[in-house]
Amino acid sequence: SLKIMSGALTVKRKAEEDNQVAKRTRTDGTLISQGPKRTSALMAPIMLLTGHAGEVYTFRFAPDGEHCASASFDKDIFLWDVYGECANYGVLHGHKQAVLQLQWSADSSHIWSASADRTVMLWDVEQLKRVKKMT
Repeated sequence: SLKIMSGALTVKRKAEEDNQVAKRTRTDGTLISQGPKRTSALMAPIMLLTGHAGEVYTFRFAPDGEHCASASFDKDIFLWDVYGECANYGVLHGHKQAVLQLQWSADSSHIWSASADRTVMLWDVEQLKRVKKMT
């Protein structure tokens, strides 16, 4: 799930316990229910992403699962690593008003952004540069 609080973006993730089975038990230790084995390699159930100066309007995971992007009222697009320390590896500047929507390309190398400034931009997320602007 996704929470937005005071310019900070919080994404809940599953805890890292390789090949553990999700279990629910009573206080006496008896098993109530059991879920499938974990397949996630994420470090923690929650990642706190800070940096936006305004409300976050959109957030998307890349199709490759390695990165995610957030965009906000502050006109910027932040790019994040999903694994490890969830580092912010880039900020894309260019819109003149709030960024309302993001969409990753199928190969996770580009991201489309739509803004309240009535423009759509295509970004190269490896070079951290705008490729195309459409009005």
